[in-house]
Amino acid sequence: MRVSIQADGYQPDNSIAISLTANEAIRRTVYLSPRTVTIDGVIRVSKWQALFNLRQVEIRVTSTPGPASESPAPNGLFTVEDVPASNSNLTRTLDLQLTHPDLQTMMLTSIVVPREGDRTLPMTVVMTPLVVNVSGTVVDSGSLPASGTAVLVETGQIASVVNGSYTIPGYGVNLRLDRLEC
Repeated sequence: MRVSIQADGYQPDNSIAISLTANEAIRRTVYLSPRTVTIDGVIRVSKWQALFNLRQVEIRVTSTPGPASESPAPNGLFTVEDVPASNSNLTRTLDLQLTHPDLQTMMLTSIVVPREGDRTLPMTVVMTPLVVNVSGTVVDSGSLPASGTAVLVETGQIASVVNGSYTIPGYGVNLRLDRLEC
C-alpha cells in the first residue's frame, strides 16, 4: 500500500510504501522537500550609479546553505534561485550579503522569503560608494598659487582653490578620474 503525503509549500508526490499487518502500529518518518522560489531584486548606488559596474556585485545567501545567485545585470537587476519557499504554516527568512570592491558591503537580514508564485523583494537595495578625498595644488604659469575652483567632471563635484590648494571630499574609490578642471 502507498501513502501519499501532501502539504502546502512542499513538493507534491511525497509518498511511501508500507506493509500492513493486522494489529500492528506502523510509524514512518517522511521527509518533505520544500518548493522553491526565485527572488528578484534591484541594486542601486546612492550616487554616481553610472560610474559603477554592478556586474561586480557578489550576492551570497548567508543564512542557509545552497541557493546561489548570478551576477546582477548592468542595470542592477538580480536573481537568487532555488530558495525554499514560505508557506501558510511557515515563514522562512534569509540573509543576503552584497559585496563590491568599490561599495560598502550590505548585509540584509531576516528577509521574508515569498510564498510560491511571488518573487520580488519589497525593496530596492541601495549600496553606498567607498570614498576618498581628492586634494591637489594649482599654480599659475609663474609658479604662484592660484585661486578659483576645481571641478571633477565625472561627478560634478566642486571645491574652491584657496592659496593654490583644494580638497574635494567624498570621491568614489577607484572611479576613473578622467578630468579635473581648474
